Amino acid sequence: MTANEAVEKAIIEADNAKKYLGRIKSPQIKNKSDKDYLKTIVNSWFNSHRSAIASHITDQEALNKMDSKYKEILECTSRDSACATYKSKMKFIYSALVSIRGLTLTASPAVRSDDSPPDFTPIANPDTKLILVYRWEECARCLAGKANLASIVMIGGLLEALLLVKTSAYALDPTQAKKLYTAQCIPIDSNTGQKKKQSEWTLEIYISIAHELGWITHSVRSVAKLLQEYRNYVHVGKQISKPINLTNADSEICWGLVKAIARQLVV
Repeated sequence: MTANEAVEKAIIEADNAKKYLGRIKSPQIKNKSDKDYLKTIVNSWFNSHRSAIASHITDQEALNKMDSKYKEILECTSRDSACATYKSKMKFIYSALVSIRGLTLTASPAVRSDDSPPDFTPIANPDTKLILVYRWEECARCLAGKANLASIVMIGGLLEALLLVKTSAYALDPTQAKKLYTAQCIPIDSNTGQKKKQSEWTLEIYISIAHELGWITHSVRSVAKLLQEYRNYVHVGKQISKPINLTNADSEICWGLVKAIARQLVV
């Protein structure tokens, strides 16, 4: 789907939603079918339209404002919110979509098609999905601009985010949680004598856990460790003590690794 096709579909959906809300006579929306319909509009934005549009335009502020309104609509469906509240938010979304439509008409070299975010539908939390999509797109923009150090720092952050999401989902199952939190590779805290808490895990620990639990192979772990090492060059002291020239090839290798891991772990 092109960016222009995505924004046109989003506009049609927003317009239909406005008309749908206009037919509701009750001051509050209590009917489950009405709420479910509005949820589909929100899910369609986050799971389909947004990534195609975001890969094409640079007005991140406009996207963030629409994201906020879509999320507010989703939050409203958890209670019997006023119909007028929905109408106001949908009116804003419709106007915002119309205003960015022209930006999608021209070709954009910013992001390659194979760098578009994957389908993060399996992740239930919409905020988490939004963060992953944003970080994914930021990585792609850094690569397109050949900002190699920035690319690798962002790619390393994305890898950590993906592994955090995976471990969080894994921990929901008591049996799997036991395997996770008793993994041999988790370092011992010198102060408590216990394994470090998840809030203290670094990218290095996440990579080791992913390997120990069989989520990634030994060869993938080796490249991930290299990414972890390169990511440390965000610290000036590291770059001064061990100078290195990070190239576009280095960025592409790390990016290819994380794209493969993302589709394996989450999708």
